[in-house]
Amino acid sequence: MTNFGILSILFLLLIIFIVVLFIKSMSKHMRLNQRPLKIFIAFYTTVLIIAPIIYLVLPKTEVTILTDKMQKKLSLENQMLYNALFENKTAEFDEKFLVNEWSREIKEKEIFLKMMNPEEGSQVGIIVQQSDALSNQITGKLYRKNYFVEEIHLRNFDSVNINIVDTLNEPIITWEDATTLVVKNPPNKKLSFVSVSDATDIIAFNNEDSRKNESTVVKIKEWEYAGPYYLLITVPKNIKVWSDEGLRIYK
Repeated sequence: MTNFGILSILFLLLIIFIVVLFIKSMSKHMRLNQRPLKIFIAFYTTVLIIAPIIYLVLPKTEVTILTDKMQKKLSLENQMLYNALFENKTAEFDEKFLVNEWSREIKEKEIFLKMMNPEEGSQVGIIVQQSDALSNQITGKLYRKNYFVEEIHLRNFDSVNINIVDTLNEPIITWEDATTLVVKNPPNKKLSFVSVSDATDIIAFNNEDSRKNESTVVKIKEWEYAGPYYLLITVPKNIKVWSDEGLRIYK
């Protein structure tokens, strides 16, 4: 849970505490044997107690709506990462974009790259580069760039963009045998978002478009997305690399 969620719960607990103190104070000055008053107090107190629980159980992913300026900045970062991958200058991007890395010693003079589920679309861009090393060590680095999703959100916007890069599943990378590296597209992950609008627009009440009023309701939206990733594989020049046609870009 985020700090905002914790603060919301603490605020509600504070309200409950104040209400309890108020009831105790009022009980000294008035009789609470009237049935309607008892029902009202019980109902109000119950709502205050249940509200935090409802907040916790709602499926949600808090997101930040990207401004045009921020979206351009993140898109520029993606382009800079792409260029760095082909220029072997990824060190400055490792802190933000590197997901994991591995190395492997092989005795053979060739390896095979295999994509398991290419029919699902290219979610992993594989880049193979050669090094001058005389060893038989192969290294791999998995990078995950900024990934935008367009969501129909509040009534004040036609659409907004959000960055869901931190919520994506990773591709599955395994060695099928001593020489075959298998890359499988990341499994789809269902993401649920709770969008709540507190926007008020008096003009909207006179608008014939009834969809304007939908933003006052809690709306749960779901997507199934994967990728995209880059897999940078570095091999010595004395090792040949074979793969299915069109699987990746070589440099």
